[in-house]
Amino acid sequence: MSKELYGATLAKWRAHELASVTTETEASISGGKNPSCYSNFCPEVAYDTFRLFSSTLIRIGDDIDRQLAEQLIAENPASEGKDWRWLWSYVEPLHFSDCPLYAKLHQEKSVSNITFNGSVTGNINVAGYSITAQTMSLSLADILTKIEASNVEAPEKEAAKSKLAEFLAHPVVAAIIGGLAGKIGG
Repeated sequence: MSKELYGATLAKWRAHELASVTTETEASISGGKNPSCYSNFCPEVAYDTFRLFSSTLIRIGDDIDRQLAEQLIAENPASEGKDWRWLWSYVEPLHFSDCPLYAKLHQEKSVSNITFNGSVTGNINVAGYSITAQTMSLSLADILTKIEASNVEAPEKEAAKSKLAEFLAHPVVAAIIGGLAGKIGG
């Protein structure tokens, strides 16, 4: 980023009502020539950069820490996917839908058009707006109750709940319904 663009961007955000009041709450990168600590990051920026929804990430510092991480991973391997512990000694998770700044910014956005395909009835609240018309009336609690009551094995029920949580965690869906995916238990 050019110095001119950086200066203009910084001036804009410092004037914004959501700007950090203290330097302790500002986003920062430390570690000198090889940055190793990323603090107070926007979880969306952290995800775009590191593929982790988090506010703070600290890299493994040296060979001793790496050996300890390898030992811990060997004793308790990840159940699936990539394991963040290979790169990071500390990660403070924070999903964007739980971010206090995102919640304030989200209120500034409006929804102009939502289309439901199919015949549905009831009341629905989308992005803080109540809609009374032909709309769907099936709560997440109803869906979870029906999954639990279904005549399938426990692993199939867990898989269904996992897929529902994955759907609800999608950024677009989470923004619309308020990030309820974190409320679904296994």
